[in-house]
Amino acid sequence: MSDENERKIEMGKIFPMNSAEKNTAELALDSLASHMFVTGSTGSGKSNTVYKIIDEAIDNKISFTTSRTSTARLVTLKKDIDELTERS
Repeated sequence: MSDENERKIEMGKIFPMNSAEKNTAELALDSLASHMFVTGSTGSGKSNTVYKIIDEAIDNKISFTTSRTSTARLVTLKKDIDELTERS
C-alpha cells in the first residue's frame, strides 16, 4: 500500500508497447536506504535512470555510494556527481 505522504521521485512515464500510460513510474525515497541494482540492455536508459536517482538523492540530502564496472564511466560519473553536489 502506498502512503500519500510518502516522499517519492517521479522517474517518468510508462511506455508499454510504445504507448504512454497516464500513470508515472515513481520510486519512494525511503527505498533508497537499501541496495539497488540497475540492469538492462544497451540503450535502455540505465545511466539516465541512475543519474536521475543521484540527482534526487542529492536534492533530498540522501547519502549514497555508487559502483560501476567501467573505469572510464566511473570517472565521468564522479565528475557529474561533483557538479551536482556543488549545485546543492
